[in-house]
Amino acid sequence: MSIRRVGTNREELQSPVVNVTVGQERPITWGLPQDLLTYHSPFFSAALNGGFGEATYRVITLPEDDPGIFDVFVEWLYLGEITHMSLNNEDVEKHVKLWIFAERIICVALRDLAMLRLIKYHQLCFILPHVVRTAYNNTATKSKLRQFVVAQYKTDTHKAYGMEGHANEWREVASIAEFAVDLIKFDILPRDKKPGDPYENAHLFVETIVDEGWAK
Repeated sequence: MSIRRVGTNREELQSPVVNVTVGQERPITWGLPQDLLTYHSPFFSAALNGGFGEATYRVITLPEDDPGIFDVFVEWLYLGEITHMSLNNEDVEKHVKLWIFAERIICVALRDLAMLRLIKYHQLCFILPHVVRTAYNNTATKSKLRQFVVAQYKTDTHKAYGMEGHANEWREVASIAEFAVDLIKFDILPRDKKPGDPYENAHLFVETIVDEGWAK
């Protein structure tokens, strides 16, 4: 098991270190200031301030999570931005997984940042089948990620130059019952209730305030 010790010189972050181990096959452990984790995530706050073993031993294990995604979370904790992932086809699914992780740990700011980056990417690129599949396999009904996926899919299908992805992949996605139902629900909405192009209506898919320069 490899260990990554993350440090800081800021006084407000000189709190006890919590060891967070992520992954199962090749787990990685990060040493993070407790106050940094609990400030940004109610999930970590509950674990580290409650009557559980995590609070006593300052050890948290996340075997089902992806160390690569957690590494992006750590970067964001310290820098307030994402530099490890690009807005391209290779990393678009990582942004979806980052949104899902942020949703699970109730980190609203990171979740909204991941969403805005997804929206910016899809302004110029079509939504891909594996993005739809990952979103629907890992989120709850009526989640904002699902709402975005449906709105983006509908936006893309109205473009003159068609969708990206193999036909077989789209047929597989079409078999996802909840996705099919959400598309039908979208179609029967009154015109003034449809969210439209996500890029033009980004505020509908986040909880924090979207300023005018968000896409720069």
